[in-house]
Amino acid sequence: MPLDTSVLGSYEVIYSATDSSGNVADVVTRMVTVVDTTPPVITLIGEAVVTIEMGGTYTELGATFSDNYDTELITTIDDDDVDTSVVGSYEVIYSATDDSDNTGTATRTVIS
Repeated sequence: MPLDTSVLGSYEVIYSATDSSGNVADVVTRMVTVVDTTPPVITLIGEAVVTIEMGGTYTELGATFSDNYDTELITTIDDDDVDTSVVGSYEVIYSATDDSDNTGTATRTVIS
């Protein structure tokens, strides 16, 4: 199987040589494993820090998710129970994990 760095998996690479006199060198084998170590990228829609008037309405704008290899990601959002009736700082944390267990995060801070 030819080595294809765009496809995850293990590949056997075999080296052999013969000189002009017909002498054959010992065959050498190397295992090459192609892995994905790049975490998904999360891009917040809107600003990373949002200030809301106390008692105002907060609507989360969301985020986009992408990965260098996988098209399907496990995504979560932890909205830290944003409560604009209480002065404070809240975090909205997005997380995405790909099939290789690489995880990316992005955080939005909401201040009321």
